[in-house]
Amino acid sequence: MKLFSYVHRNLTLLFTGIASLILIAMSLGYLYMSEREWHEKSFLSFLNTSNTILSNLNNQDTIRLSWLTTISESNHFIIAVYDNGMLLSSSEAGLSESQKKLAASTLDAVKGSLTEASATSPDFSPVRKELTVVSDEGVAYYGNTALFKAAPSPLYAVILYSTGDLVRQLSEQRILFFAGILTGIIVLFIFTYFFIGKLLAPIRENQRQQTEFIAAASHELRTPLAVILSSISAYRKADAETGAKFLTTIENESRRMSALINDLLLLVKTSGSLSHFVMENTELDTLLLDAFESFLPLASEAGIHLNLALPDAAVPSCRCDAARISQLLGILLSNAISYGKTGGYITLSLRCESSRFLIVAEDNGCGISDYAKPHIFDRFYREDPSRSDNGHFGLGLCIAKEIIDAHRGRITVSDTPGGGATFTVSLPHS
Repeated sequence: MKLFSYVHRNLTLLFTGIASLILIAMSLGYLYMSEREWHEKSFLSFLNTSNTILSNLNNQDTIRLSWLTTISESNHFIIAVYDNGMLLSSSEAGLSESQKKLAASTLDAVKGSLTEASATSPDFSPVRKELTVVSDEGVAYYGNTALFKAAPSPLYAVILYSTGDLVRQLSEQRILFFAGILTGIIVLFIFTYFFIGKLLAPIRENQRQQTEFIAAASHELRTPLAVILSSISAYRKADAETGAKFLTTIENESRRMSALINDLLLLVKTSGSLSHFVMENTELDTLLLDAFESFLPLASEAGIHLNLALPDAAVPSCRCDAARISQLLGILLSNAISYGKTGGYITLSLRCESSRFLIVAEDNGCGISDYAKPHIFDRFYREDPSRSDNGHFGLGLCIAKEIIDAHRGRITVSDTPGGGATFTVSLPHS
């Protein structure tokens, strides 16, 4: 079982890791595109607003301090206007030293390109230039600059907008995003763990059954083998008459071992597969009649009345392996006789329905408890372990079920009214 735990854990980590990498890659791609779109929308919004402000500045003969203050506060802008290289007092009001320095450095960066563009511009119409600058504190700013007239006194305007709020919003989005990814990975791990557990459950159960099967088979083989070895040891020391009894014991136990080995080989060959079956059209009523005649003396010897009920009308052929179905009938009748009671009865019957054949073996013996019913088709299961002394290894019904499964049929057990057990075998028509 340690192997299954190892495989379970490693498969869970493998699938979770692969799925997590895909999830992270897709999420990072989406986050990158989302942030890029946010930056573009924010920059376009800044340009639209700043261009409107610059147009208003160009159309004004006098720059009013109250208007600049209102515009700056409402849009969180830094607005600096320079006349002949000097910062106007109206735009200087409300600016900190670091903001003045940032505005001046921004103007120095674009003054040459603005002058060149203005020289080629007809009738000295305003020229503008957008850019992104970074302050000494490492904060990025969107910038929009303009030169309104080139001579005799050039008038420059610088409008800056801090992306600090945008960066904070994006940081909060990243935190939420990565928290979502982490939650998704945890959920994915839990789902994968239980999903792989479900996938491994049949294999684990099969391994458990194989282990139990080997242990049970070893136990069943050990008992007759121990008897044989002890009988051989005693035979060497016994006289001729006593030695003959030990030889008989050795022969009987050898037959029991042979029967058990044959049953085990049969289970290996069937295992619900049709590969070892000879499927041909078979008359089921003939098989039931043969089984009835074969077990009638054995039932009479046990003091049990064996009955046969066949349909009056002709029964269509069933495509099956006649030898295996005969073996199935033998298992059902042998069990019914072994677990029957003196003066009781066993009824073997056949019915034909629209899409299936029904074979029923009914007895009024000791019956099967409700606890045992779910287990009677398991290998080596015996409700009464003492039956193993009479050659009952707990494999008969298991073999019967393998035979029926290979025929794509069903076998069920129910209580007989008044006591006993009723086995019903369902076989498809084709």
